Amino acid sequence: MNARVVTAVALGSLCLSAQEPDPARVGWQGKSYVLERLPDGVSEQARAAVSAWAPWIAQHDYRMDLDASARVLLVSSHTRARVAGELGLIERTGALFDALLPPPPPSSGAPAPVQGEPKPAPGAAPIPEDPEAPPSGLQPVPAEDPVDQRTAARPATTWGAGSLEPDGQAAVMLVLKTEGDYLSALEFLTGLQPYLAEWIEEARKHTGFAIEVPLCGAYVENASEQEEWNPDNELVHRVMRLFVMRRFGQPPYWLAAGLSWYAELKVMKTIYCFPYRVGFVGVGEHGGWDAWLRSTFGDKKRLPVTMKELTVLSRGSYDDDGARMAWGFVDFVARRHPAAFSSLLEELRLFRHEHDRVELPGGTWRRKRGYEVPVEQQEAILEQQLGQDFLPELTRYWGTMPPPLE
Repeated sequence: MNARVVTAVALGSLCLSAQEPDPARVGWQGKSYVLERLPDGVSEQARAAVSAWAPWIAQHDYRMDLDASARVLLVSSHTRARVAGELGLIERTGALFDALLPPPPPSSGAPAPVQGEPKPAPGAAPIPEDPEAPPSGLQPVPAEDPVDQRTAARPATTWGAGSLEPDGQAAVMLVLKTEGDYLSALEFLTGLQPYLAEWIEEARKHTGFAIEVPLCGAYVENASEQEEWNPDNELVHRVMRLFVMRRFGQPPYWLAAGLSWYAELKVMKTIYCFPYRVGFVGVGEHGGWDAWLRSTFGDKKRLPVTMKELTVLSRGSYDDDGARMAWGFVDFVARRHPAAFSSLLEELRLFRHEHDRVELPGGTWRRKRGYEVPVEQQEAILEQQLGQDFLPELTRYWGTMPPPLE
């Protein structure tokens, strides 16, 4: 074959490649597949997630890998060896979540839906919560003004009802190389869900997020000014948040954060992820939270902790004591009331679903952005699930609590 023929063949191959790009491949259980040939064990949820992100993957130097349960799609630029370790962390986090928060028992005797129940308006999905700031000293987005809590009564619903079916999505976890890739992923998300157009303006100010619709989390590995940071902790923290949202929607922020810190300590033995924290994180702050609780609440003369103290941690800001108490509450329920944990989160999910609406003209509604279950209602739900004296019990537990890794 002469040089002209070789050149022609090469040019023809390039043209063919440009017209027909290689299909995106997906790693699962040690093998690589194209989307159309994923084995039967891969759920439709996972296939939908892969299909949705395949166009972005085709334009970036990234890969897609599913965890063993096919509940999380990991998008990263890492080598196979690095990905294997990350999938292992995702699977350990998933096993912890499954043991801690199994599907709640279905409610019984729920009334039939009321005739004439308003329908969701176009774009009625809630604007996501504020994106999370990295531990880099960037200023957090200011919290919104308090929302109007006055709403009409709603009929009770059963598990599986709501704006999204619990466990109805595969989570997508984006581990992004650069802030440019982060911005590109945000633009792509807006194409998938146009209602995110308003949220994306705030998300651009940060280098990470976790949203419910579509179920997706992200963080930038090489963000500027990033200090005292561990990528494996970041992965565990955010994946736990995604597992919680997948089943229970958006719990109160303090509780969602406490669950992610609980996962960090159980899986990584340390804490490195401090959303909305501004300033340097000292070496001693990556652990020892149990010692602080024992020291603070071990005094027998100390009055029981209050709901105001317990729920002081709020979205958009960071509080040292509030963070330790949020983690300590999760540890308390996990050890003292494990059978009630899923029901507790489910009751919070149902209350939020039935009260975070804004009525619109024409018998339609949309979700309230930044809605949180009122503290007094949180307390009522916790008393229902944990007992009327759960706050004194919690205080006594913290005063003598065992080390978290036992």
